[in-house]
Amino acid sequence: MKTGDCISFASNDLLGKLIRIWSKGSNHIESILCLSKYAGKENRIWSLGARSGGIDLNILSNLIKNYNGQVTWYPVKDEFDWYRETVVCKGLKVAGTPYDFEGLFANVFGRISMAAKKFLCSKFWYWLWMKGADEEYPNGVLPKVEKVPRPGDIIKDPWKIFKTPMRLA
Repeated sequence: MKTGDCISFASNDLLGKLIRIWSKGSNHIESILCLSKYAGKENRIWSLGARSGGIDLNILSNLIKNYNGQVTWYPVKDEFDWYRETVVCKGLKVAGTPYDFEGLFANVFGRISMAAKKFLCSKFWYWLWMKGADEEYPNGVLPKVEKVPRPGDIIKDPWKIFKTPMRLA
């Protein structure tokens, strides 16, 4: 696993199933964050994503251990390795940013704007890879968009940036 790869969650709980009605295939996604240089012997794989408490960092194995649903890893193609360090910098820069609860509900009725200052999971992952998403980091891999893609849109991979996905749980 490499920094910036996508982890897709499809939970079996009621909220997850409701979100997948609109999202088609996934109700939550996060980005892999490898801090192997600092992880010591354990060499943990971290996940960075927008959750109810805001943008936060979690040990991936802890998220998967008791997860009630399907977890799938979508590795980003090696040709985009040049951008992975930027994903770390951008992601950690906004850690703690609040979750966009209003946007979650508004997204049921239509696509929400990428311009909002808070994040949904799919907005956060896309923003990390998007061109011109941040003035400090103008380069990117994915095209700039006005409306937030849903988790299912991302795992469908219309940009052809993922290798073959692998189910983890």
